[in-house]
Amino acid sequence: VGTAGSSATTDRSVRVCVRKRPFFEHEVKEGEFDVISCSDRRAVVHDARMKADMRNMFMSHVEFTFDEVFNEEVTSSDVYASAARQLVCAAARDGANRTLMCYGQTGSGKTYTMGSIYDRVSADLFSMSGD
Repeated sequence: VGTAGSSATTDRSVRVCVRKRPFFEHEVKEGEFDVISCSDRRAVVHDARMKADMRNMFMSHVEFTFDEVFNEEVTSSDVYASAARQLVCAAARDGANRTLMCYGQTGSGKTYTMGSIYDRVSADLFSMSGD
């Protein structure tokens, strides 16, 4: 479930991958609930809403499918190996530009993910250059 390397490599120009960040400790203490479930290539959003009577709640579940979904237990190394390393190697091999973009709400983990990817890109590029 949501493990790195689970999707097949494609020849498409754009792949869309999703990484779910773990709950923060303060979210657990405040009684927040986990609104995202990850499974294979799917992310399900569990949306709690009030009924029109404003007394009762209901839960809707909306499913989205992506090229790859990384759950909160997947490491940054796994994300890099599955989502970015192929781009880095291809760019180093043929000199063409490649782009890895993170998009999301504030606090969703973009900086955390990209920071760890930068470290791995640097290491791979230096190892490929023989230095």
